[in-house]
Amino acid sequence: YALDFGNYLSLIVLDSGHTHPILGDQATWLQQALAARGGQQFAFVCYHYPAYGTTKAPTDGLPIDASIARSIREHWVPSLERYGVSAVFENDHHNYKRSHRLRDHVVSDDGLLYLGDGSWGVTPREVPTPEVGWWLAQAEPRNHLWHVVLQADGTALLQAIDVAGETFDRVELARPRTEPFP
Repeated sequence: YALDFGNYLSLIVLDSGHTHPILGDQATWLQQALAARGGQQFAFVCYHYPAYGTTKAPTDGLPIDASIARSIREHWVPSLERYGVSAVFENDHHNYKRSHRLRDHVVSDDGLLYLGDGSWGVTPREVPTPEVGWWLAQAEPRNHLWHVVLQADGTALLQAIDVAGETFDRVELARPRTEPFP
């Protein structure tokens, strides 16, 4: 579903294979939802299983259940890149994560930012080494939440805050959405 706040913000929430398949109706809906929200200043996407996760026994740079991650990268990421979004919130792996900016499955200055990995109130897990998790700018086994402050000028501040209330990472968005990519 999509939750819109005027023309200022859209939250787009997807089901990464728990009750609805990634491919098919949901992928079509995502493309249409993003196309319809091109005028929204900010657009954040959230779903459960990550396209670029931190755990679950990564091998060869892919999580053990690579079929879900691969399906998301194959069927959703092209729409996210095509229409541009502010950031993508991923969950399930129970760690702190901030990816490098990624576009077309490589590190790119104009790519998407993937944040996660769903670690509030659960036991964190181990994270891969930088050699295995090439997509990770920062990752650690730490409970946290992401606090997002949106500014009317199109900038945003995203802060990772741990259970002690400490801000231990932050990223500033100089523009509200990534540049659409054909």
